[in-house]
Amino acid sequence: MKFIHLKMKQSNFVLFCTIVSLAILADPILSAGSPTFPPPIKKGSLRAIDEADPENSPNYMIVQFGYKTSYASGFKNEKRAEISQIKIGDSSLEPNDPFTIEKGAKIEIHFSSHVKSLESFFDRMEDPNVINIISIDLSNFYSKEVISTRLMFYECLNLESIDLSEFSPNALTNMESMFEGCEGLASINISRIPTSNVINAKWMFYGCLSLILIDMSKLNLEKVKEAELMFYDLPALEYLDLNESKYSDPIKEQLTSALSNKDKLIVCSEKKIDGNFEYLCCNYSLESHGCEKAPNYMIVHYGSDHIYTKGYKIDGEEEYNKLGGLENGEYREGIEYLIYDNIKINPNKSFSIKAGSQLEIHFSYPIQNLNSFFDHEFDNSEITSVDLSHFDCSKVKNIGYMFNGCANLQVLNMPKINMTSIEKAEKIFEGVSNLRYLNIRGINTFDGFDSLFSGMNLEVCQNISIIQGINITND
Repeated sequence: MKFIHLKMKQSNFVLFCTIVSLAILADPILSAGSPTFPPPIKKGSLRAIDEADPENSPNYMIVQFGYKTSYASGFKNEKRAEISQIKIGDSSLEPNDPFTIEKGAKIEIHFSSHVKSLESFFDRMEDPNVINIISIDLSNFYSKEVISTRLMFYECLNLESIDLSEFSPNALTNMESMFEGCEGLASINISRIPTSNVINAKWMFYGCLSLILIDMSKLNLEKVKEAELMFYDLPALEYLDLNESKYSDPIKEQLTSALSNKDKLIVCSEKKIDGNFEYLCCNYSLESHGCEKAPNYMIVHYGSDHIYTKGYKIDGEEEYNKLGGLENGEYREGIEYLIYDNIKINPNKSFSIKAGSQLEIHFSYPIQNLNSFFDHEFDNSEITSVDLSHFDCSKVKNIGYMFNGCANLQVLNMPKINMTSIEKAEKIFEGVSNLRYLNIRGINTFDGFDSLFSGMNLEVCQNISIIQGINITND
């Protein structure tokens, strides 16, 4: 387990915090605001293939080796019958000519005709040297007539990237074990491959041990009949893009089986924003074959009765604005609705809450301002616990005075949230004197995170559990 270790001001007093042991708190599999995204899959540049004149279109692959490699009998073998030429820099070789390629160097593999099968083309069983390949670029390869990619990259153990952005085999039927054993790949994007005729997809990603993201968006896999172990042995997989995809029951069964240990699939869609690629994620439901709205809410527990006479959002707004709150943004901005006693409540309407009850505060978008959100001046002194494990903190800039004066706050659960955008955080725990449990496991922090605890009086906070997690100072 990885813990955050922070050196705090003015003291060597060490306090370790761990997971909240109360049953009311639960970690999500992955919060909506998690910063642990894989790098965007870059799309290849458009190539010069002329659809009206395929015979004169470019038809070659570019392969890069990460280690010095020798081919004593040339690159051609039984599975590479259509190879006409190998180019290394300015040198051209016959496909059966021996050659040695230096570490980091590339070769161009040229073809004399349109390839119909890429089966075992980079298969380790056919060519042991493929374990030295680190990248393969197919953007200039004429793939229209390919019908099989079975075992195409089998056990290319050190392969780190494949450019499939222009790979378009319209008649493709067999993708069995296409990427099986590619242990070095972190992401695979097959979203542009025409798959409407594919029947066999079994073992396609089997044993891709480093694979974090698979982009299968917009694919039509409705004809697939064989999908055994398609997603088997993928310990690093976190993101799966199935947006706008269609797939058969055998594939759905494999998804359900392989990912049954996750509450939700984390699904990303790529959008171009200001010239840069950014991943936007949602929770994907196998039942509805679509994205559900990403969770973005807080859970608050009350130790005594309380009445919000003007509504949760409005109560305290006037006082907040008197303190110059408008300079820091709208008070309790972005609240869409509340849930109390299984009833959805308008945040601008009055309601009362009973002691021992919980309130869910749902937001319509990732907000930027949490200044004084639970400040005791605005009727929050009854709060005993706050759970932020489902809250999207990725855009928040100001958390100053967030729990100011919450003297009855005993439990704060905020694991795995992204706080890297925060700019203001003064006196967040000012007057918090009864905090007993604090969970910041897996949190991503910001410069000055240590100042969050500057207002805590550790002589009063004697009941805080001294377990594992973080250093705290006693000012």
